Amino acid sequence: PVEFEGLQLNLIDVPGLFDFEAGLYEGIMAAESVLVAVSARIGLSVGAQKAYRLAEKNGKSRAFYISKVDAEIADFYKVFEQLKSEFGPSVCPVIVPFIEGDKHTYVNLIENKAFTYAAGKPTQVDMPDMGHRLEGLMNAVYEAVAETDEALMEKFFEGEPFTQEEMTEGVRIGVKTGTIAPVLCGVSIQMEATDMLLRYMK
Repeated sequence: PVEFEGLQLNLIDVPGLFDFEAGLYEGIMAAESVLVAVSARIGLSVGAQKAYRLAEKNGKSRAFYISKVDAEIADFYKVFEQLKSEFGPSVCPVIVPFIEGDKHTYVNLIENKAFTYAAGKPTQVDMPDMGHRLEGLMNAVYEAVAETDEALMEKFFEGEPFTQEEMTEGVRIGVKTGTIAPVLCGVSIQMEATDMLLRYMK
């Protein structure tokens, strides 16, 4: 159990190796929602694929956490594209990294805010210049959110940007109904972006 902002979250840690599928099944059946952990170094594993499909089959809300984004050979965006390719437009980026040298900035695409971390403590900073990558990420958010509502779908096809309220509500509804699987990231050992992960798990 973990207490965060007045709420107790009960976490069930299950094996990631597909050899232990029985333990995976038992944990998913007992949980209300499923967070699939994927390494930014290794990418999408067979175990992660099985976890997602099993959660989907049993009607569980699903999300992805891409870990170890600070590793030397990590590539968050390559892994994100793997998820999009495997699971389609329901994969929605929410928290993404911007890394320059040793500096890690985490961007909340829904709230249009950026944070750095020191000893697990967040500090809001100016949004980094992500160039064309930000446009591509926002299009992925819009595409996922549009699937949750006919009016938003029409707005999406007309090329109109969504408001923050529309994106927030769209992601909330999408996660609840299983039409959106948000993607978050961080560095667990350094507790970078862990607060945002817990907030979205609420």
